[in-house]
Amino acid sequence: MDNHEYYIRKCIELALKAKQKGESPVGAILVREGQLIAEGDRGRERIARYNLSCRDRGD
Repeated sequence: MDNHEYYIRKCIELALKAKQKGESPVGAILVREGQLIAEGDRGRERIARYNLSCRDRGD
């Protein structure tokens, strides 16, 4: 399995976890230089916070 497939599978796993909790079936990860640095399964608000955090750091 290549890295992209691993990352997609991880997002699907997180989305299923969110769905089981009754939340929007959204899973997201942030990868920098091949290293998983963040993951989330709590819908758009949490993912948006990760995105803003990385943007503020210049990542």
